[in-house]
Amino acid sequence: MFTFGRNREKENCANYISSPKNVQIVEKIIDDIHDLIENKVEADKIMSGIIDAFSIDDEGVWRQIGKWLGKLTEEYSQFETIWELLSKHDSEAVRVRITACLRKAPKEIALRIAKTSINDSSSGVRNEVAKIVLWHKDIEMLRCLEERYKIEKVEEVKDSLNKCIQLSKGKTVQQGDFELFINKNGKIESRYIG
Repeated sequence: MFTFGRNREKENCANYISSPKNVQIVEKIIDDIHDLIENKVEADKIMSGIIDAFSIDDEGVWRQIGKWLGKLTEEYSQFETIWELLSKHDSEAVRVRITACLRKAPKEIALRIAKTSINDSSSGVRNEVAKIVLWHKDIEMLRCLEERYKIEKVEEVKDSLNKCIQLSKGKTVQQGDFELFINKNGKIESRYIG
């Protein structure tokens, strides 16, 4: 698994995290991950720290850990269970956070979780699922979005679902003063339309 090295990764994480206490938590996880890479610890010894990080109300923490979880899952299949576990967590905030990180997950895991999370009781989770489907460009999940759109009652989620469906079909959508579209490389771009 590629990293820029233990110390450089720890220096980098501090740029995204708001409190020194939370920086220490993420630095500990980065140390644990490097210990795993160096065969100094077993995977199961570092899982609880990763799981606990998603309960921290600091976007920098859970986004950083989500990035690492994606990398770990590519190399160590044991980490797949964390995605599933957190997507069913009792806390709505934790479910929203793990769903927001699904773009870092291997595609098959992201889509498997998205298929169940599209019907989550939390509108925040459903809103994040729409973004993930667009990111991974999966036609089967697009059908799931279309089905959810028919029954969605929360306008903000319905709007997100519609935009993702339209973008997935190659259409341009407006968001505020910007026009969103998929470029020839398959990435979402925006242009100011005033």
